[in-house]
Amino acid sequence: MKIGFKKENIESVESTYPFNMGNDKVIQFKLVTLPIRNKIEEYNAFDLARKIYDENINNHSVLDKNTGNLLVVNNVFVMTTIVK
Repeated sequence: MKIGFKKENIESVESTYPFNMGNDKVIQFKLVTLPIRNKIEEYNAFDLARKIYDENINNHSVLDKNTGNLLVVNNVFVMTTIVK
């Protein structure tokens, strides 16, 4: 019995999209720092994290002038499917 996938049965679709973080500054900070929340808590580094966030967020986001929503742009989503 042969196990495995054939390369021709692998399909990927790629697209880009923005993350909309809303217009509440507290929620924006919480959403953006979610991946490192455990370390921020472990080191009790909320003030430092907030300072670094405030200094750098404009380098990695766009503010929607109509809604005030913070948009983190240029995210890439790749969906891959394999048929056996």
